Amino acid sequence: MPPRRPDTHVNADITTTKLRGAFLSAGWTVQELNSSDYGEDLLVRIFDEGIATPYMFFVQAKHLEPGSKHRSKNDRYVSYSRFKRRHVEVWENFWQPVVLALWDIDQDQIYWDIAQSLDWPPTDRDTENCTIRFPTDNLLDADGLARIRARTINRAQRHEGELSGIKVLIDRVRELFDAEVDFDPGAERILITLPNGDGDLTFFGGMAKMITEVTEQTGLDGRTAYELLLILGTSFLKCADEHPVPFIRNGSVQLTTGAKGVMREALRDREVGGLDVPMGDGLAQFIENHSDLLGPLIQHLQGSDSE
Repeated sequence: MPPRRPDTHVNADITTTKLRGAFLSAGWTVQELNSSDYGEDLLVRIFDEGIATPYMFFVQAKHLEPGSKHRSKNDRYVSYSRFKRRHVEVWENFWQPVVLALWDIDQDQIYWDIAQSLDWPPTDRDTENCTIRFPTDNLLDADGLARIRARTINRAQRHEGELSGIKVLIDRVRELFDAEVDFDPGAERILITLPNGDGDLTFFGGMAKMITEVTEQTGLDGRTAYELLLILGTSFLKCADEHPVPFIRNGSVQLTTGAKGVMREALRDREVGGLDVPMGDGLAQFIENHSDLLGPLIQHLQGSDSE
């Protein structure tokens, strides 16, 4: 009797073909790795309008067989329970993102997430396989490709920003010997406290760009702009815990409540809209439009800085 090819093998090949088509449609290159033992199936390099970039990411391709019951009751996510835990743990140390892609055969949709920044990380149980839940709004469409591009660039620039911050820190320590240094690469700032108690606040990376935009448009000093940003951000997220915040999704208004949910939707808009959109402009405009309300707070911050 001749050998019969299992449906799982056929569907695995179809999944890879669909992924190749999606990435090639964006003008990117796709290399099949044939390394199932290691977990990565594809290596994708990003090209912008035909120009090569240094940014690339890995892909692991999976599929849900027809009739699978893996969708949550509220339709927020689709689960897949056969990811190798050792692969997920190794990917945490990858420089490049690892895109986990799941083709739902019944829906003919491909969902995705990034292994190093999962919306719903797997549990810590000591098992060979682990379950990963894919947000159902993470579709591999035009927006999804834009978001994968944004996250790939963000991950590369995060490491570049850390190296840049270390250099800035070293230079400042040399200039201000015998000072206390609070270096926070995540917040992209360095706070240096001098022996006499005076403080020096320095920004780098995206935070430096945003603070510069605000100071140039409002006339505020850098420290006041930064403290105002923290206060406004904290107040907004606190308010979001009690009041829904509107976002436009597919031509209609979607209300989101809770700090985590609002942050996720805001990040989604920024990823789709492009990382080069100046965030400082919006903050500066908000400050100028509400100067009557923010004026006393700004005066208080500036008074505290001068004391």
